[in-house]
This record gives sequence, structure tokens and C-alpha cells, in this order.
Amino acid sequence: MKKEITNYFSTDPKKGSIKISNTIIRSKKETSLLEAKIEVLALKKLDTEPVTLEKTDHYGNSYLVDSVDINTQEIRMLTGRSGGSIYKDVKEASIALAQNVNIAEDPELHQYVIIPMYSKVTYDNGVLHIEYSNEASPYLRNVSTNYTNLSLPIMFSFETSGGFQLYKNLRSYTYLLKNIDMRLSQEEQPEVTKSYKADELRVILGYIDLEQSDEIRKESRKPHPDWSSIEALNQKPMYKRWNDFKTRVIEPGIAEINDMSDIYVTPEYVRTGKGAKVTEVIFHIQMNHKFYEAGFSDEDGVSVVSTMGEGVDVIKEIMPTDTKILAQVMKLMKPQNISAVQAELLINEAGGDIDLIKRAYEMSKKQAHIENFMGWMRSAIKRNAYADSKPIETAYGSTEAARMNKEAAERLWQKTQKDEIFPQFEQYIIVEFGTRDAFDILCDTPEKKFKEFAQWKLKTMSAVH
Repeated sequence: MKKEITNYFSTDPKKGSIKISNTIIRSKKETSLLEAKIEVLALKKLDTEPVTLEKTDHYGNSYLVDSVDINTQEIRMLTGRSGGSIYKDVKEASIALAQNVNIAEDPELHQYVIIPMYSKVTYDNGVLHIEYSNEASPYLRNVSTNYTNLSLPIMFSFETSGGFQLYKNLRSYTYLLKNIDMRLSQEEQPEVTKSYKADELRVILGYIDLEQSDEIRKESRKPHPDWSSIEALNQKPMYKRWNDFKTRVIEPGIAEINDMSDIYVTPEYVRTGKGAKVTEVIFHIQMNHKFYEAGFSDEDGVSVVSTMGEGVDVIKEIMPTDTKILAQVMKLMKPQNISAVQAELLINEAGGDIDLIKRAYEMSKKQAHIENFMGWMRSAIKRNAYADSKPIETAYGSTEAARMNKEAAERLWQKTQKDEIFPQFEQYIIVEFGTRDAFDILCDTPEKKFKEFAQWKLKTMSAVH
């Protein structure tokens, strides 16, 4: 354990990293610094020291849950305190964790997902025990797509919540940057920008509890929440005056980021209206020249972000699992509408044995009720609990109607591929999805393919005009 702790908490940013799904990184929730650090350490332990528990639901069906244990010494290192009682701090963090719901949104795709993270949190005899919900599992284990690789020593070195939260969010957009060129000064380094509405930034940095009232909860779950309305409804505001929030949260956080992390951030405050009120903050993000000048490199795949052609650090492409196998599993369980990430989770659980997954799925269709499909499937695969029997015939609507709709969609997609600007769309596919195979899996029906093309074409034409 001592060696592992050294790796987790070393001041050398090359002594350990963790891949975290961007869906989790960019989620919105109230959080304290200790709670945020516990979450990151728990994810690392889930990767290296997972404890898989077998549970039984109310119907007598067995399923698996992932869990981790964090001891007092590790929590002390997170807090930077060597003495005194930490029971109160751990209790407060545990309560917050148990109530944790992550809200992740992609406004451009008009999508959002609400993820209950934990099913149980206990603290006993100096050990914090955390059990994850199965809904969260696809975003936590074997993450191979849409993730950011974060240095644990950098994350654990933050002393302000604003710095911690701002860093992990902004760091997730640096996949657009090339390797740092040490011949250039900090001002000359390439940059990417990320903007937030001022009230949204309060949520991003963990300063608004989205679960405090039904009104706020309802607004926050909308595809495009009105952050100003949420801020007005906030019953327990911290740093309500913008200037206080800026000087006590944003600026100290940026100072920490620029002083000791691998990125360099410059804020731009956008003011509008008669009172010149700050309504938006644009963050200019660069790789930190000072960090690499100190001798840190990408030797361990942690520090330097590369372009797609040079070995990607922050990846948006398909996972390394064979794309044909992924497509096969997703097609097999199409009625369950599982994602590519969930399919990969089952493939890893089965050790790549697709026949094993097929038999487990056929058995699942015999169950009168399954409360947790992914948990049940993982349990069945792990225990090889299959019986030789014929699958239950299940009707999913009119076969004839489905066939006609599919044929119409296929004709439309074939016509689309003859569009004169389709070659440009193919270039977009490579940039956005990494490979054509990845596009075919993530957009696995003619309808989805055409929708992606239509959205791209609309944006492209709007930009031209």
C-alpha cells in the first residue's frame, strides 16, 4: 500500500494518471474540494483495486456492483493534514457523495444524461466504502472513448475547489492542441477557447446545489437550462456578487492552474447591457511552457497532448475493441439500446467471448423482470449462468412497418452519399469520429447517419452565409 500511495500522491506529475470520461468531467453538480478529490481517487482505485460485489434484487435476481475502499491515511493525504480528526470532513463528503447525481450535457447535439453515481457510501473503522450504480459503470471502467487523461499528482495538488474544477473541465478540451513547442514563448503557444455563461460557471465549479429544490431540479434537467433562472432560485448562494466570485474562486483557481499544472489559462470577461454586467467568461487555454521547462515530458503518456496523428492523449475516437465485434454486440442487443461504451463493458467482462454474451442475453429474455439489465448481464457473464434452452420469442412491433421504414431510410442515405458536398462530410467524419468504422458504429442506422449529415450540412451552410 505504501508504494501505491507514493504513486498516487507523489509531487512528480509523471507518477500516475487516470482516464476519466468527459461525460463525468463535464457534469454539473455541487461539490467540495475533498469530495471532488475522493471521487478522483476512487476512480483510480476502481481501475487498479476494484472490489466486485454480488447483490440480489427484490425479485431474487443476482447482479454485480463495482466498489472501492479508501483508508484514512489516503484521505489524510487528500486533505494535506497529518493530524487531528477527519471524521466530520469524511462524513460531510460521504453525505454529498451518496446524494450525487451527475448532469452531463452536449448543447450542440441537444443531448443530456443524468447519471446517479453511487448506490451506497459507508464509513467504518477508518475505511470509506463506495459502491457505484450500474448506470454509471459504462462511464467509469475500461474507458476508451471520449476521455481525458489526467495526472493524479496535479489533481491532488490543488488547494482550491475552483482550481480543481476549472482545471479538469478545461483540460478536457486540450485534445485540440498539438505538442508544445518549447521554442515558442507562452504568449506564442497555440490555444483553444472554451466559453461559459457567467451563471453556468457557478454550476460548473460546484457552487450551486442542483438538488436543493424541485424548481431548480426541474430546470436543471431541461435540455437547455436557464442558468440565470437557476441562480435566481438558489436559496443558499455563495459569493453571490460576481466580483466576489471572480476574486475568491475564479482568479485563485487560475493562479493555481498556471503555477503548477500542464495548462495555462487566460480569462476574458464579456460584459453586456447598460450596467456592463459580466455575462460570459471565455477561457483561452494553452499548454504551460513553465511546466515543461521544469523537465516534465510525455514519457509516461501523461503530460503532453498530441494531435490525432501523433498519438492522442485526449481521445474522441472509437475504443480499441474490434469495431466489428462492438457492432455485433450492439446489434444483438438492439432492443435494449445499449451504447458502444456499454457493449465494450460486456465484451471486457466476457474476455472477448461473444458466444458467452449471446447465451447470457438469450437467458435474460427468459426472466420475468430484470431491474438492472447491465448489472444482470455482467453477473450472468461472470458466473457463466446459462441454461440450454430456446430463446423466448419477443415481438417489437410490426415487422412489415419496420421493414418499410428501414428501406426508405436506406434509400435516403444512398441518395445522400451522392450529394456534391459529401466528400467534405467524409473529412468531417475522420476529424469528429476518428475512423469511418467508428462513425458506422456510433451512427448505426441510416436514420442516424442522415441526421448527422443534415446537422453538419446545416452548420456548414450557416457558417458560409
